[in-house]
Amino acid sequence: MSPRTPRPGRPTRRWRVVSASILTLLASLAALLLPAAQAKAASVSFTLGATRTDQNRNTLQLHGLGIVKLREHLVP
Repeated sequence: MSPRTPRPGRPTRRWRVVSASILTLLASLAALLLPAAQAKAASVSFTLGATRTDQNRNTLQLHGLGIVKLREHLVP
């Protein structure tokens, strides 16, 4: 069997694999070297025992473990 000759004007499979590998390496290197923006949390005060309301001024029933009951729905 003779090896297939590539068609004129079309890149070979090996060239595509090599170029994809090089681009992947460059992207990985850029991701490691470029600094990421530092995350910042919003400062929110929380008063224990205070009454909480939703955007419609309905009272929320807050229970322990971060579970909030709004009317009939439990929201984690």
